[in-house]
Amino acid sequence: MSRYALDRYYTRFLKLMKFNIGLNPELKSSKRIEFIEGIENLKNGLLLFDGVNAKKLYPKSNSNLLKKADENFTEDDFKHEINLIISEEERIILICGCAHKGIINIIEKAQRVIKRDINVVVGGMHLYNPITKRCESNEFIEALGDILLKNKVDHYYTCHCTGEKAYKLLNMKLKGQINYLKTGSIIEI
Repeated sequence: MSRYALDRYYTRFLKLMKFNIGLNPELKSSKRIEFIEGIENLKNGLLLFDGVNAKKLYPKSNSNLLKKADENFTEDDFKHEINLIISEEERIILICGCAHKGIINIIEKAQRVIKRDINVVVGGMHLYNPITKRCESNEFIEALGDILLKNKVDHYYTCHCTGEKAYKLLNMKLKGQINYLKTGSIIEI
């Protein structure tokens, strides 16, 4: 788990209300959790990394996600997000969560970390906000699709925080190079 995972995180609703969405701070004392920062090689072809700092096509809905230090709220910097690279024979698989840092930024960081192209990406793209029920603009999704199409990634598997509308737009552009995962989906990579 990222060493920043137990900081205090909130979501903002209607610009006024803030709700705690952080993990239980008591987890800090758990002997079952190992905290990481940077790049962590887990052996057997598994590697964790954080430190995605670029902001290319950065999701706008992030502005409703906050971090609290002392009594001050600031926009979440998502330092707590970590990503997994699986190297299996000649294939490289990137697994990320909701990609709050922007899926393009995560893919590019992964490629720099392993100095190779990614074959498969599995994870959300954070293009839909379930609280406001709003999706990123068509222009944003179109620009994202253009970059995803130019990447050397063979296939993308995406899920809930991408949103079905954004998925449909991306699928039209990527012509079957992307699939939508739902609970219970099974994929063979």
